[in-house]
Amino acid sequence: MPVETEENKAIVYNATTAPEFRVKDCINQDIELAHFAVTMVEVVNKETGEVNTAPHITLIDSDGKGYACTSVGVFNALRNIVQAFGSPDTWDHPRKFRIKQVNKSADVSYLTLQAVIEK
Repeated sequence: MPVETEENKAIVYNATTAPEFRVKDCINQDIELAHFAVTMVEVVNKETGEVNTAPHITLIDSDGKGYACTSVGVFNALRNIVQAFGSPDTWDHPRKFRIKQVNKSADVSYLTLQAVIEK
């Protein structure tokens, strides 16, 4: 998101500092994605104590509301979205995506974004 105006700076700051939603609480809901921010954070593996880096993502909808997660699946989805549609700052309008959880096995799942095709 271009942060050249005071309004855009405030939207990004608010969405990333105090997002309204957690992505995992919005599974199967649609979001009109207008922007996103990605930062790398350190996370500790609860079982091994190992510290790794992971992408912390804030999705920003057309109303400026934030949806936060730390998710490689959503990060990969955003990379694919940019490859398919370009970056959000080049879009002429927000694009609709559905937040999905994909279950790979009984104990392994990941979050992703699915493009919503409107007819």
